[in-house]
Amino acid sequence: RARRDEAAEDSGAGSKAAAALVASLLHVVPISLAQATDYASDVIVASSLLASGDAQQAALGWIAVGALGLSLVFAWVSLLGFACAGTWTYGTDHSLAPHQLLTAALLAPFNLQVLYLGVVYSRAIAGAGEELDDKGKPISPKRMSAGWYYMFVTLKLLETSVESVPLAVVVVAAIVAGGGTGSVLLWASLSITCLSMSYGLFMQAMDNTRSWRE
Repeated sequence: RARRDEAAEDSGAGSKAAAALVASLLHVVPISLAQATDYASDVIVASSLLASGDAQQAALGWIAVGALGLSLVFAWVSLLGFACAGTWTYGTDHSLAPHQLLTAALLAPFNLQVLYLGVVYSRAIAGAGEELDDKGKPISPKRMSAGWYYMFVTLKLLETSVESVPLAVVVVAAIVAGGGTGSVLLWASLSITCLSMSYGLFMQAMDNTRSWRE
């Protein structure tokens, strides 16, 4: 009977961890994919503007290229900071391991580092054990993994501010100037950018709300 109780307890813990993993992935994956899709559309728009043959459109294309390059540099610097300094949250120090830093850095040119850290955060929630704080109260898996979520949110907001916002301005300027590269492409890219920025602002609002409650 003791073995059956132990097996049932392990099964319940496994089911709970799997449910936590799925719930977290349903949160981070759509946000990350929206960011990656936005990045891909921005690259296409920048290439189209540069190849348009119009001086004004080409100038906008170079501005777009500069924003894309700057976002990549900021992502690498942030990842290096997460590896060297880490994040201290709720008494638990989280920092990127060397293999995690390398993986995220290699994915950054494709704008998939946000997705990678989202998956790391989800796995941390699923694998979190039971710990108590200084007052003897249990610490939830989300609080224990808050450092990973901080990295995820920081990278997403960084991409939003350095890449999405400037590219949205560039696309609007290209549309106003006549949309020589094709209005459908420009409007589609602008729509994806607005969706990605909305996700970023929503994440920041939710993160601030959670901080105030705690």
